Amino acid sequence: MKVWNLILLMVLLFSSANAQTGQLKGRILDSKTSEPLPFAHVFVNLTTLGATSDDQGNYVLKGLPTGTHEIVFSFIGYSSYITRLTIQQDQEIRQDIRLIPLEKELETVVVSGTRDKEWEKQLKRFEKIFLGSTRFSGATTIKNPWVLEFKETTVNNVHLFTATASQAIEIVNNALGYRIDYYLKTFAHTSEGYNIVGQVRFEELIPHDDQQVKTWGDNRTAAYYGSFRHLVTSIIDDRVQDEGFQIYIDKRGYENTSIRTSNFKSQLDKTIEGYSTKNTLVTGRVGEYLIPVKQRWEVHYTRSRTNQKTYTDVTYPVSWIQVNGGTIRATAEGIVLNQGNVILSGAMNEARLADMLPY
Repeated sequence: MKVWNLILLMVLLFSSANAQTGQLKGRILDSKTSEPLPFAHVFVNLTTLGATSDDQGNYVLKGLPTGTHEIVFSFIGYSSYITRLTIQQDQEIRQDIRLIPLEKELETVVVSGTRDKEWEKQLKRFEKIFLGSTRFSGATTIKNPWVLEFKETTVNNVHLFTATASQAIEIVNNALGYRIDYYLKTFAHTSEGYNIVGQVRFEELIPHDDQQVKTWGDNRTAAYYGSFRHLVTSIIDDRVQDEGFQIYIDKRGYENTSIRTSNFKSQLDKTIEGYSTKNTLVTGRVGEYLIPVKQRWEVHYTRSRTNQKTYTDVTYPVSWIQVNGGTIRATAEGIVLNQGNVILSGAMNEARLADMLPY
């Protein structure tokens, strides 16, 4: 075992030493006064890559893998700034950022115990929608819920539940081993579904012992396999079936049929048919891929089992995917760039922030 661990360590060190990376540096300033903003955050969205500015507002973000990244700059009391940069090998990019102060002053922090019962009820509803309903959700906690405000309205006879956050939502996921800062941009929920958009910064938790390291590793593996990100990556790598996915679409004349029988095989090649993503992938901008999804997909993940059966003769998780605009825009790592256009239902819809992994 020690020999294997040594070999693995050598492989990791070799890979790290030969990785193609660049770096980003500059200053973070107040847009009105040009004063430096110390301890501001700069990070690559959906990763553990990040840095903090010094007392003069200087920052250096090292070890950026080559490719296109979404970079986020944030500071309490200021609007976050988001930009996309393409990094080439050994390239150093300098970018000074001027953050705009929020016009609305941050409200005094309200201790959660003083909130009214209606807010507490709304918080529980938000947590269920935001964190998801998988086995990892119960081990995921929002540490600063007082930054959240909720609103319930009726639009066109549809009940709308929305949330805003005055600063980053701090989350600890003890199931996967991450501390997360979530910069909420949009949260809206109706009886038809939800829309959650934001930027995410991950930080590794410190494990108590080797057993916790193993548990986190096992849980991260379980969270990834069968996920939407796993599917997207499989499509880009042309390994959909090899990775255990089967995709089906409605046959002509049965598009978006809402009523199905409980037996899957009785419908196959009659109302639904198999679909292949082979040769459908299109290369977009640098480091970006376009995946056409012209009609609803039904996705079966055959390497897992579930107690929530969609069909009597199917024992594995079933999901449905629809895309407004008909195209998924993604990076090679499976980062979906137009997540707000993607509508998930079924098994993939249950996995939300509590199952989210850094890219």
